[in-house]
Amino acid sequence: MNNALIPAGIVVNVVIWNRDAELMPLLTGGALILAALWFNQTWVKRRVAVQRDAAQRSQ
Repeated sequence: MNNALIPAGIVVNVVIWNRDAELMPLLTGGALILAALWFNQTWVKRRVAVQRDAAQRSQ
C-alpha cells in the first residue's frame, strides 16, 4: 500500500484543498495500480492455487 500514498496525497490535494493537478497522469497512474491489483487477484492467485492443488494431489 506504500505505492498508493502518492496518488492518495494528490487526490486529497485536489479534492479537499482544490489544488491544481494534472488529472491525466493521475488517472493513468490510478488505472495502472488498479490493473496490477486486478491482474494479481485474477491470474496470479489462480495460478498459485492450481499449483498448490497439483502439489497436494501428488502427495
